[in-house]
Amino acid sequence: MPWKTIAEFVGLASIVASLIFIGLQLRQSDAIARAELWTNLHANEIEVDQAFIEHADIWSRGNTGESLNDHEDGIFRRLIKLRNDHYYYSMSSARALDLLDGGESIIIIQLASWLNEHPRAKALWLEREANLQSNRRRLDPDLPETHPWAELVQDTMLGLAASATQIAPESIDDD
Repeated sequence: MPWKTIAEFVGLASIVASLIFIGLQLRQSDAIARAELWTNLHANEIEVDQAFIEHADIWSRGNTGESLNDHEDGIFRRLIKLRNDHYYYSMSSARALDLLDGGESIIIIQLASWLNEHPRAKALWLEREANLQSNRRRLDPDLPETHPWAELVQDTMLGLAASATQIAPESIDDD
């Protein structure tokens, strides 16, 4: 075999080996990015939960309809925003890395369930979303009446409420 053929073969083999190595590095980088995303999302969830723990009294009084002073009302509204933002950014981040595998409905169901469990928070969330979209529409009148995120959550809240009313306890026969 002439030296030229051997050199070309070695060059070709080194190119293939470097491409394989680059592919493995890309896979590893993707796995690291995914792991970091989930770690960050869980860390954010812990921070949000911590905010609720720190302001448990305000959260409880706000949900029971007790009066809150302006400062407390601001905290109550911020807690609702924190919970919304956590789910919104969780879904956006997971969507960006294609991590959902059809699981985005779970994220929306979690927020919708949480809102349905807390009627005052739900009312303030609906008000906030309507105000935000109204402001967006002032800048761009072609936007829809309801933001797609809010529409998904609202539709899910309605679906959850409808399915809850359809579930009736089974009658027990005492024969």
